[in-house]
Amino acid sequence: VVILDFQNNSYLHSDVATLPLNLFVATVCGTGICSVTTWPSQTLVCLPSGMIANIVAEGGDVLALAGTLEQLAVKYSTGLPRCATTAPSTTPSSSPDTNSTANITSNDASVAMTTTSAAATIATITTLVSVVTGVDAMDAQMLVSILGSPCTCTATSLTASSSDGWSSVLLIALSPFSPLGASWAVIGNSLLCCALVATHMLCVYVVDARETAERRQDNNQRRQRQSDSTPTFLGRYLTGGGGGRWRRRALMRLHFPNLSVSLVLLSIPGVVRGVTSVMDSFTQETTGLGVVAVIIGTTFAVLSGLAIEFVVYSHICAELFDWQKTERRGAKQLHFQAYFHVEELFSPVSRVFSRAFLPQGVWEPSQATKAYGGIVASYNGNSHRWWCVSSVVNLVVQILSGIGGDHSSCDALQSLTMIVLASAATFFAVIKPHRALLASYLTCVSLLLSCVATLLAMLCRLGNVDRSTVDGFGVFVSVVTMIMKVYTIGYSFIEGMLLKRNNVSPQSVVANESLSSSFVLSSFGGLPPTEAGRRRGGRASDVRSVTTPSSQVAHDNASQKMYKTRTQDEALEMLIELIVSRVREL
Repeated sequence: VVILDFQNNSYLHSDVATLPLNLFVATVCGTGICSVTTWPSQTLVCLPSGMIANIVAEGGDVLALAGTLEQLAVKYSTGLPRCATTAPSTTPSSSPDTNSTANITSNDASVAMTTTSAAATIATITTLVSVVTGVDAMDAQMLVSILGSPCTCTATSLTASSSDGWSSVLLIALSPFSPLGASWAVIGNSLLCCALVATHMLCVYVVDARETAERRQDNNQRRQRQSDSTPTFLGRYLTGGGGGRWRRRALMRLHFPNLSVSLVLLSIPGVVRGVTSVMDSFTQETTGLGVVAVIIGTTFAVLSGLAIEFVVYSHICAELFDWQKTERRGAKQLHFQAYFHVEELFSPVSRVFSRAFLPQGVWEPSQATKAYGGIVASYNGNSHRWWCVSSVVNLVVQILSGIGGDHSSCDALQSLTMIVLASAATFFAVIKPHRALLASYLTCVSLLLSCVATLLAMLCRLGNVDRSTVDGFGVFVSVVTMIMKVYTIGYSFIEGMLLKRNNVSPQSVVANESLSSSFVLSSFGGLPPTEAGRRRGGRASDVRSVTTPSSQVAHDNASQKMYKTRTQDEALEMLIELIVSRVREL
């Protein structure tokens, strides 16, 4: 006997030990079979409805059937409940109608279907909200990939019935085409993303053409603006044709290329996961669809990643370097400025709360941030390079979760996944690259929860944990992930609301070593920065231009000391020293 198909036969009530020892596979879900002693988990499976009939209908030789059964034993392995002390009643009055026996499923399978559907739904909603708001969807995508891995004990109708393991609603957070299989998920994700990005670019082109026709500038002004442009592809476009100011406003309104970058970062993990699944099942491919999917998916992932790095991020780095080199106040280049005395800026919020929950700086100007600075907007100025860490970790988890195999291979893959997740969590906890301190810690917590989900999935496959535990924990993690996204999206709105309440703007409350003495005096003298600059005959952002070269050294030395202090008395001493130095020079 090679296989016994008992699935959905509710009349069977027995200890699994009564089965033949040389049995290769037995389908047992939806039955009354229980377990007293340990039984090899790869022998007991729970298959999607109709799979055995489809395998028999397809025919084939004995070796092909044995290979198929071996894959099923690994992918759909399941556990059994403990046997009760008393035998269950088998009276005819309590037995179901024989005509409906084939449609009966176990309570465990129904509960697993419900919990897995809930986890998939919440994760998908979180992913969609993340891409609309420009927030990273890493945690939700990694969770569904871990729960939908071939190495996870999955035995419900939500699990893949195809050979590539992708016909599952769990993976909709990775691709809306996941029910069609891995190949179509790769092709669909790639083409859909390209179509949406092309539409976005077309909107930019239409707006740009209309504005260019309405705002003709003379050739000298065009050449002057082009000479001041950042030497990158995006920089030359921003200043080309003398349209620097209105073109930046147009890109800000259309969120270009921020929205396109978010779509690409959302699509790449699904493409990578699909390519991995297709390549893992290449021996079962009977058509060239899998080969086409691998070529399209690989090309899309590589070119999209290079475009983000060398078109968008390289322009951000160039503007940061240009701004630091020139130190122009109010410049159009994207730059990060740290807040000074956040407890005063975010009043009435306490100092401890503001430093832990609210941002410690801001990316300026807002036009640049809303147009092309989205990938670094949640990070501080010294850690903008680490925007790619979460994306790389997500891709690594997608690759590891898309590979199946026997128990030893799955043990190695899941152990490596846990190592990657734990290392990434340690990185975010130590480096703390985000603008808000709590955002870094929440990212760390999310990675650790994914690590625990991987551990539970491995224990379930080994028969040490029930499948319902894994599904329930998946729902819990998906809810926690959604709550974390609410904070990640909301703290920027809280930041703006508090600054508006205190009648300040981000440009007037940042601390930088090049700020002039009028701003320092106004900060401690009760005058707003704009009023202090106005009384000196100029704007607060232009006050450094009236500082004489001989006084600049003394001013810089005193102001740098002042920014390092955190008490009012020390700041007052530095202020007195600054005033004395200016009086002596006069």
